[in-house]
Amino acid sequence: MTVSQLKSALQKGSPSGCFLFFGEEDYLLRHYRGQLRRAILKDEALTPFNHLVFEGDQPDLAPVTEALRGLPLLAEQKLVEWQRVDFDRMKEAELEQVESLCRVQAECPYACLLLVAHPQGLDPGSPRRPSARLTRLSKTFQTVHFEHSTDSQLHAWLARHFERAGVTAAADVVPLLVAYCGRSMQTLADEVNKLLGYAHANRLSRLSAAEVRFVCSPTMESDTFGLTNALLEGDAAQAYLHLQDLRNRRVDPTLVMGQIGRLYGDLCVLSTLLDEGADPAALADTLRMHSYKVSLYSKAARKAGTARLRACLYLISEADLQAKSRSGDPYRALEMLLAHLL
Repeated sequence: MTVSQLKSALQKGSPSGCFLFFGEEDYLLRHYRGQLRRAILKDEALTPFNHLVFEGDQPDLAPVTEALRGLPLLAEQKLVEWQRVDFDRMKEAELEQVESLCRVQAECPYACLLLVAHPQGLDPGSPRRPSARLTRLSKTFQTVHFEHSTDSQLHAWLARHFERAGVTAAADVVPLLVAYCGRSMQTLADEVNKLLGYAHANRLSRLSAAEVRFVCSPTMESDTFGLTNALLEGDAAQAYLHLQDLRNRRVDPTLVMGQIGRLYGDLCVLSTLLDEGADPAALADTLRMHSYKVSLYSKAARKAGTARLRACLYLISEADLQAKSRSGDPYRALEMLLAHLL
């Protein structure tokens, strides 16, 4: 299911079945997750009873199944939601259990099931060659991939923002915003709001490039893999730039720490297997990891060595404890961690 098809389905009425949302564009994903909720949960007073949310890589599926089977309270539908699911790390038995949720939902048509993948929890492959896991999940779920928007899509989206606000933007304003502030839809939405606030406060009916440069903040884009890529490459300057960007955008430091821990955990596992003589070509299937990722990580693992990687995992665990102790700035703990790792 494409995003356009999902939008059309939501406009037609109450959606039903099992949905799986995943992808890089978190702003769009959150928007349509909200649209799905509003389409199903029509009475806000009853939402606490008819909207059950579970979170975690692989929670106990028994309460999820029980939530699906329970009747909605004074409503025709209910929504059962499971966030941050890590499909790529699931073993066969676990994946079969997740697929069984769709069979339960089919027996309980009043319940709609929404699974939201962890940002790094489902490798989609490519449009021409979807991953085996995504292909399999698409047979039981209505899968929706929220990809990064193209420049033309971003330009049209930004133009609609200005039009709805009754402010005219010069021809170069929209492309400049994308070039100056980055391609994150969340960042762009925040910067547009700043621009519109400035325009209304100063009674401006038209915005120019000068206002963009005066009001907006230039952004160094950090995607989900920006920091980990810098760590893989041993590039301290880029790593700190990405960390500062994450801090400026108020990304939860525990999520950043988890991302770093996951990277070094994968590297340590790969390094150990390689030390034991494992065939690198077979590791992709063994670890349920994309072959390109295995190749990239194997190179970094060999360079670092197993002993060094285990020491890094210890440092990460210590930094994680410090960050969660609430005795100081968690981003300070991250800065010190990068210094040790690099």
